[in-house]
Parts: sequence; structure tokens; C-alpha cells
Amino acid sequence: GAARSVCGGAPAVALPASGLSLGGRVPRLALSGWLVFATSGSGGNGLLSSVDLHAQSLSAYNRDFGATTFKLTPGSDGLELGFGGDNLDGNLHVPLADLRKRGITAQFTRLNWPEVAETETSASAGENPAAIPPLHIHIGDFRLGPANFGDTTLESYPIADGTHFEQVGTHSNNVELRAHGDWPGRPGSDQSQFSIDFRPRNLGHMLAAFRFAGVVAGGPSVTPIEGCPAG
Repeated sequence: GAARSVCGGAPAVALPASGLSLGGRVPRLALSGWLVFATSGSGGNGLLSSVDLHAQSLSAYNRDFGATTFKLTPGSDGLELGFGGDNLDGNLHVPLADLRKRGITAQFTRLNWPEVAETETSASAGENPAAIPPLHIHIGDFRLGPANFGDTTLESYPIADGTHFEQVGTHSNNVELRAHGDWPGRPGSDQSQFSIDFRPRNLGHMLAAFRFAGVVAGGPSVTPIEGCPAG
């Protein structure tokens, strides 16, 4: 059988060859439910043909990414999740088999992760890092609140008591960062162990992005360190 559900008065289109197709416009869309669906390994059991929704507000981990188009397409090898918006643009591939071995692959043109109030609970609170599948992530333009990290790569895989980050690397006009380490899931502890190589390319711009502008603007002078030019 085949069916199509249309939200928000979108124009009618032909039925899919089989399965259920969702499309149209919605005021808000919570991504967490779709991520659970994608990583469940079921792939909709063949019932879902496609999703093509335009949300006025897409939310994930208590962040609002604004107007975003969300597409989900089942394939023979897994699910393709696509995003198109000013703050989130790119795609995720989630395999239907061997997720714990193959992991999630992400290719984003840009990802602007919104800043939240300091009083808000961290998105990682209560998470079991050992349950996170391997991650293979590349972001062409990654921004975390006011900080611009530029081209960013992340590679990780689960270990017995947490997640091991094999590679975390960023490159922008302001900063270069390379890191690796572990995020353990010990009860009552949020401590992580990382080795970090941190090289400011423009120290003034980097400090301004991290809200330490007073150190270089009207504050003490900064002496360049070899390999770390001051702004």
C-alpha cells in the first residue's frame, strides 16, 4: 500500500510507489524523536517512504536552529537525514545494520550551535557515553555560540566505559585545535581526559570570540609565543 500525509496546506503530489510519505510545512519540529527513530535500526520496517518537511523552528538538545528543511530517505544501506537552513545545512547517514561498528557519518556545510543560558542543564547530563555509536563528522563551518572554529573534523568510537575521541580538529583564521581523549561514563563523574594542541592564529580575534576581549583591549599586552602569533 501507499499513502501521503501533507501538513500546512502544501500542494498535492503523487503517491509514492509504496509506504508512507510525509511532507509540507509545520511550525515546530523536534529532531530528537527522528534521531531515535533513525538509530533504532528498524528503518521504519519498510513502512516509511520519505519525509520532506519545512519547519519554521527545528529544535534539538534544547536549542532552536530556526527555519530548517528536514528530509529523511530510507535506502538499502541506511537512512539519509538531510537539513537545509541558515544554522544547519548538511546530511547524516545512519546505517540500518552494524550501527555500533559502522557509526553515524555526518557531512555539514555549516553548523551554528546556538548558545544557551548558563543556568540551563548541559545537553550531555545523564548521557551514557558508552552508548554513543562511532561518529564520523566533518563540518565546513562550525560555530559554537560566538566562537568560530571553522573547518572541523571529529572521529570517535565507544569503549568499555565511555567514548574515545580519536580525532578532534579545527582550522579557522582565528584558531587551530587538535585533540584526542576519553569521555568516561563513571557514575557521579563528568570528568574527561583530553590531550589538546591549541594554537591561536589570531590571538585577539580568538579571545574576542571567547569573550575575553578585555585581555587585549585596554588590558595588558600579549607577548607572542613561538608558533602562536598574537593578534
